[in-house]
Amino acid sequence: MTEYELLSRGTAFCLSQPGPLPSAPEVVLVTCSHVLAPYKWRQHFKEPWLDFVNDEHVEYRIQAWKQEESDPSRIQLGAETRVYGKSVHHHSLDLCMLPIHKNTVDAYELLSLEDRDQQEPLAEGEELTFLGFPSAINCPGEEQREKLGVLTPRRVQGRALASIRDKQGRTYAKTEERLTVGMSGGPVVDRHGRCCGIFQGILPPPPQSPAEEEAQAACDLDPTLRSLQVEEWERHAGFIPLTAVRAFLEINLVKY
Repeated sequence: MTEYELLSRGTAFCLSQPGPLPSAPEVVLVTCSHVLAPYKWRQHFKEPWLDFVNDEHVEYRIQAWKQEESDPSRIQLGAETRVYGKSVHHHSLDLCMLPIHKNTVDAYELLSLEDRDQQEPLAEGEELTFLGFPSAINCPGEEQREKLGVLTPRRVQGRALASIRDKQGRTYAKTEERLTVGMSGGPVVDRHGRCCGIFQGILPPPPQSPAEEEAQAACDLDPTLRSLQVEEWERHAGFIPLTAVRAFLEINLVKY
């Protein structure tokens, strides 16, 4: 193969340096591990050719965007840029980081993990917003826009189910609409715009056979979530909470 092919597309967001780490990069790109490296998550993907892909076969490209202050429904897109940093993946969570040069996103607003106090846990029913770019898959009307290179950011409202946390430490929310393919890796923010976590994915439908039940168990789906699957599974979104993201970054940023 002489040219790169599109392996995966998802959402990511940039964070300013969290905390007094002078040797750390100024900006960190954060997203889900399966967005940057689906070959590390073979249990979630059926494509057999992923068995022959690893880190040395891929490159990363980003296209930064921001909302226009005069009209939040409009966005400004930057040029597509290749990122040369080395990605770091969490040992168990679907989470990764990629250090980048600040001039790559210099004109764009950065989120901060420090805005929301560590002693302020999510409240049951707290208003949340999920941000991301849905792909053309299962999104009527988006296919032609995607061909033209016009990506449409999406905001979906939800409320935190703070009392529910699975065995991997993920938190859940019930959303007003189904979150779609392409939004994984996007930020979850509170009503003040403060980051509360990273969206990973929605729950699958409840298993209809022992084989489906085994397949979901192989994907580490916690059986305690079965009640959410039965009750409008597609409107229940799992996300990696802020505490886990902050701990992951604090451990790994000191290596740079």
